[in-house]
Order: sequence, then C-alpha cells, then structure tokens
Amino acid sequence: MKKRFLVLLVAVFMIISLFPAGVYADLGINYQKQSIPHFTISKDELERLAWLNNVDPQELKDALNAGLDENGKYSPFSNLKQLDNGITDEELKKRDLLKIGSDGTPIVRMNPYFSNIVPAGQILRSNQDATAYVAASGKVTASGKTPKYGMVAVHFAGGNPVNPVIPFGTAIYLDRYISLPDGTQRSNYTVEDTGSGHEDSTLYWIDLFFGGLSNYPKAINFGTQTVTYNQIVN
Repeated sequence: MKKRFLVLLVAVFMIISLFPAGVYADLGINYQKQSIPHFTISKDELERLAWLNNVDPQELKDALNAGLDENGKYSPFSNLKQLDNGITDEELKKRDLLKIGSDGTPIVRMNPYFSNIVPAGQILRSNQDATAYVAASGKVTASGKTPKYGMVAVHFAGGNPVNPVIPFGTAIYLDRYISLPDGTQRSNYTVEDTGSGHEDSTLYWIDLFFGGLSNYPKAINFGTQTVTYNQIVN
C-alpha cells in the first residue's frame, strides 16, 4: 500500500512539474506565484484585455505570469510593448473609457477642467504611457517613503533608481480622473518612485501606485493608458 501511494505521489509531482507557476488563461489552471494571490483569467478575458490595451495576448499572458520583480512590485503592463498596428492615440483613449473596474464602474473619467494651454511654471507631457502597480507589504519608494495612493513612479536615468527623469516630489495633473482602489477618484499625483517601463514606452511614462498585492486585479484592469498631464516645475 505504501509503495502504491509513493508511486502515485511521484506521478502527481511529475505532472505538476510540467507546468510552471502562474496564470494559465487557456487551461483554466490557477497557481500562486511569488506571493501574488491565486487568480484565473479565461482565454476570452485575456483576449479582451489584450484588445483594450492593444498588446499581444501571449505577451500579456507571459507578463501576468512573471510575478513580482526584484523590488517586490507587480506591474505587468509596464513591460508590454503596444502593437504597431497604426491605431491612433484617440482610439486608444476611447478604449480607456471602456475599462471597467471590479466594482462595475468606469476606471477613467475625463477631466473637463484640463487644458492644453499651459500656464507658466508647468510643462505639458502629451500622450504618455501610464500603467499601475501594486507592491508587497513593507516596501518603500525610491524616494524612501511608504507608498500611498496618489504616488507614481517614473523612469530613472543613468541606471540609477534614485535619479528619476521627473524629480521626486513633483506634482502632476492628468487629463482624467482615475478610480483608485481606495474608492477615490483623482487627477493629481506626486512623483515618489521609479521603475523600468518597457524600452519602447514613452520617456515620461508613469506607473500609478494601486496599493498592496491584493489589489492586483485592479492594476490589471487599469492596463496601459495614454494620458496627457501637466508637470509642475519645481
């Protein structure tokens, strides 16, 4: 009996070892990966997310499977290149408006007060990539602060994570209100962190903090967006 049990146990282990941990959208298998909670995404949902964000479905699947980065962050869309299929920024913005949060409400509401006429002391950053990230408990931002809603990460320069392309503490004002996991909607954010977006992402890409790891579905629903914002000059 013990021998039969051991043979069965080895067989089960060998089958499981054929599948790396992660999200298997087309198989419906759901594994835990580096502290990311269990989740399953159907093939149809994966393709819908890929269409909304203009990315390749297989690359999206791989990004979702990747788990936390070396800094304890999970930002799958920040590492995805958008398809080069001639889609316009205006069409991408229309798709952004179709994105629905887990509470059934739109993630984005355009800011009627935003103006492309830039006042003195501000810089207009047009059509920049925006993604969302969650972080493991206890992690701090590159500026040394406890992350909280309203903070964003930007690219760092010269290979130095504490050398952001937009200085820490800089306020930015987006062309839209974004629904955050704490139930608020806001268009004003502050640069307090850095990240490494895709090499083809825009120079002034931003990655919005979306809370702890349990909020990963909301960061995924946010996807990648094309935003315009005013940067306050310090």
